[in-house]
Amino acid sequence: MVVAADLAIDSYLWFGGAPGEPMPDIDGFRITRHTKGNAQGVKSERPNHRIVPRGKFAILQTLDEVLERLFGELP
Repeated sequence: MVVAADLAIDSYLWFGGAPGEPMPDIDGFRITRHTKGNAQGVKSERPNHRIVPRGKFAILQTLDEVLERLFGELP
């Protein structure tokens, strides 16, 4: 999401499936690590968190597009 100087929203980023469908598989993405290390300085993995590349997101220009992705065809 890019925000201009007047705080107007320029676009939205969407990562997801169609309404009622499961999320896309994220198992192939890199696993994140904790930002703070333990007493030995080791930063352990966060197994339920993934780094999703920005290129995997669809750019949506309007809030109506976001609503259609969430709920399907709007009346």
